[in-house]
Amino acid sequence: MAERMISEVLRRAGELKTKQEKIDYLRAYNSRPLRNVLKGSFDDSVEFNLPKGEPPYRKDDAPKGFEPSNLHRVCRRFKYFDKGGVGDRMTSAKREKMFIDCLESLHPDEAQLMIYMKDGNLKGKYNGITSSLISEVWPKLLVTPQQNLSTARKKQATKKKAPGRTTVKK
Repeated sequence: MAERMISEVLRRAGELKTKQEKIDYLRAYNSRPLRNVLKGSFDDSVEFNLPKGEPPYRKDDAPKGFEPSNLHRVCRRFKYFDKGGVGDRMTSAKREKMFIDCLESLHPDEAQLMIYMKDGNLKGKYNGITSSLISEVWPKLLVTPQQNLSTARKKQATKKKAPGRTTVKK
């Protein structure tokens, strides 16, 4: 069986009537690329090292199912586009070229979804797909601002402890 396009999964989930149907549907089509797209779109802790807006790229005109790639394959390259990731060691021109190459290899709907993810504009594009719904489907996927704050405090507390001499009591 062929993998469903991530844009199809989100479109179909948005068409469902009840919240529970959406939750069940997203869980049924759970995949790493789907979670990565949703995390990149709804998690404020994820920042992309790419310019905002749609880059100039040639849209793939192949019929659905005949495109050179899909988000299931391309999602492996997302690590090069995150701030603080391995892509920071690349020049911005090389990173942007890699992003455009990914877009050009995808079906137009998938490419647009990738642009929405990068810009954080997925909110409102699919009916009912919100950060609260995503948190119900995958409770540990999104980092809330409260979690960011507690993580930052823990890191600060560990930095304050100076590596002193240890004394052994006799």
